[in-house]
This record gives sequence, structure tokens and C-alpha cells, in this order.
Amino acid sequence: MTDEGTKANDTFMTNIQKAKKLCLNAYDYILDRMSNKFEMQSLVQLIKEKSALS
Repeated sequence: MTDEGTKANDTFMTNIQKAKKLCLNAYDYILDRMSNKFEMQSLVQLIKEKSALS
């Protein structure tokens, strides 16, 4: 695998793990982003909201 492929895989897996920790369906989240619908909040926004509650 190339360096770019490794970086892309790492980014993808990190986003999947974050979505799962936030109780999101990772497939639905990625589909939302890839389709440019952006109906779901960003992972960053969800993390900020969750940390504000803690």
C-alpha cells in the first residue's frame, strides 16, 4: 500500500471509530457526506456537544 493509501485508510477507520463511539451508524454518516446532503451533524460538532455535557 502507498503512503497515501495508508493515510486514507487511517482517516477512514478513525472516522468509523468516532461515529461508533458517538452512537452513529457509520455507513449512514459516510453516505450522508459522500452524497453531499450533510443532513447529519459533523463528527466535530457532535464531539463538542458531547464534551460540553460532561
